[in-house]
Amino acid sequence: MILKRFIRTIHLLTALVLFVFSIVFVLSVGKLNIVPNNYYWMLCGAIALVVLMFEFVLLKKSKKVFMQIIKGIVFIICILLFWVYGFVLNYADRTKSVLSSFIAKNEEVQAYYFMSNNINGYSEISDLEGKRVGYFIRLDENVKSKIKINITYELYTDSQAMFDDLKNNKIDAIIITDLLMNDYEEMVASDTENSYSKIETITVTTKIENITKRVSIKNTPFSILISGSDSRNDDINAVGNNDVNIIVTINPNTNEILIISVPRDFYVQLHGTTGDKDKLTHASYYGINMHVQTLEDLFDTEINYYVKVNFNTVIKLVDSIGGIDLYSDKAYYKGEGCTYVLGMNHLDGKCALAFSRERYVYKGGDRHRVQNQVDVIKAVFTKLKNGGSLVYNYMDILEAIEGEFLTNMPIDEATNFIKFELNDISKYEVYNYQVDGTNAMDYTYSYPNQKLYVMVPKQETVDHAKELLNAIKNGESVKDLME
Repeated sequence: MILKRFIRTIHLLTALVLFVFSIVFVLSVGKLNIVPNNYYWMLCGAIALVVLMFEFVLLKKSKKVFMQIIKGIVFIICILLFWVYGFVLNYADRTKSVLSSFIAKNEEVQAYYFMSNNINGYSEISDLEGKRVGYFIRLDENVKSKIKINITYELYTDSQAMFDDLKNNKIDAIIITDLLMNDYEEMVASDTENSYSKIETITVTTKIENITKRVSIKNTPFSILISGSDSRNDDINAVGNNDVNIIVTINPNTNEILIISVPRDFYVQLHGTTGDKDKLTHASYYGINMHVQTLEDLFDTEINYYVKVNFNTVIKLVDSIGGIDLYSDKAYYKGEGCTYVLGMNHLDGKCALAFSRERYVYKGGDRHRVQNQVDVIKAVFTKLKNGGSLVYNYMDILEAIEGEFLTNMPIDEATNFIKFELNDISKYEVYNYQVDGTNAMDYTYSYPNQKLYVMVPKQETVDHAKELLNAIKNGESVKDLME
C-alpha cells in the first residue's frame, strides 16, 4: 500500500514538473526569438499534444498491469524529456549570451605600440627614461599623459624616415599604431642585421556616435558593411586598418544577396575631410563610423549596419565548422603549413585567413585578394547552408565567435534576422561585384608628405556598383544587371 502511494506521488510530481517545465521551455524558446514562426508554432503544438497525453496517462487511476507498464514507460520518457528541455534551454541561454557579446559598445580602443631596436636592450617602458622616441603624425596626447617618465618625443611626417632612424639607432624607440604596422613588419622582415621587439602597448579609449539606420529586416532590403580589421590587438573594439571592405545587401523579398567588394587601396575622400584623398584601408583607423560613411559617400547609398571582424574571427569561425573548401587558381606555399594546390583546397582557419590576405603571389595583387576574401565568405555561407554545420557544430560555432564579432545591429534585429533567414537560407542567390581602378602613386590624407601606392577608381565600375545597389534596394532582381 505504501509503495503504491509512493509511486502515485511520483507520478503526480512528474505530471506537475512536466507541465511547468513545458511552459518554461516554450516561453524561453519564444523569448529567444530566433526560431521561425512556423517551426515555433509546430513545436508548441507538438509539446501541447505530448503533455496532454502524458498528463492523462500519469494522472489516470487504474489497477490494470498494462496501464501501470504504460505509466512506467511515460515516466521514463518524461525524465528523458526533462534532460532534452535542459539541454535546449542551455543552448538558448548560450545563444543569448553570445549574441549580446556582438553588440557594439559606444567606444573604440586605439592601441599605440612602443617598438625598439634590440641592440639597445630595452625591455620595458621605464628603460626609455631620458631617451629619444619617434612618433608619426596624429599621436594622441593622452598617450603621452599615460607615460610617467621623462621622454624626448620627436615628430616625423615621413614614416620611412622614422623607420630608417630606428634602424640606424638615431632614435631609441618609436611609437606606432596599426596604421603603420604593415610597414613596420615589412621593415623588420627586410632588415637582416637588426632585430626588433615591442616594449609596451598603451591603449586610449574614445566614444563613438551611433549612426545606425535601423530598418525592419523582415520585408525591407538592407545593407551591412563587413569591415575586416588588421589590428594586432585582440580586443575587437580596437581600431585598425580595414583590410576587408565588403558591402552585403540583402533583399528578403527577392531572396537575393549582393556583395560589393572594394580594394583596400581605393583612392577615396575620407568622410568629412578636405584636401588629399586617402587609401580606403586607412578609413577605420579614424573609427568604424569613418569607414561606413566613406563608403556611403562613394556609392551614394545608405549602409544600415556594420559587422566588424578581425583575424581571430576568420580563424575561429572556419575551424568551428570543420574547415572550408576553396578553389585556388594558383599553386603556392604560404608558410606555417599552408600549401595551396591548383584546384580545390580544404583549408583550416589559419590557412583560410592566409588565403584571404595573400596578394603578392598574384599578378592582380589586391584585386585578386579581394576576390579571395569574397570566396572565403561564400565558402563559409555554403558550408552553413548545405553541409548541416550550423546544426551539428552549433555550440562549437558559438564558442568560436563569442567576442570575435562586433555589430551595431540591435539584438532584436539580429535575432529577427536569424529567425527569418533560417527559413529561407537555402533559397538565397548570391551575386558579387568588385569595383576596379588604375594603379598610381600619390599623397594621402594619412601620409601627407610621402607618396604611396593607391588605386584610382574607374568611375564606370563605381557607377555600375551604384546601379546594382539601387536595383536591389528598390526590390528589383540584380541577376540581369550582372556583367
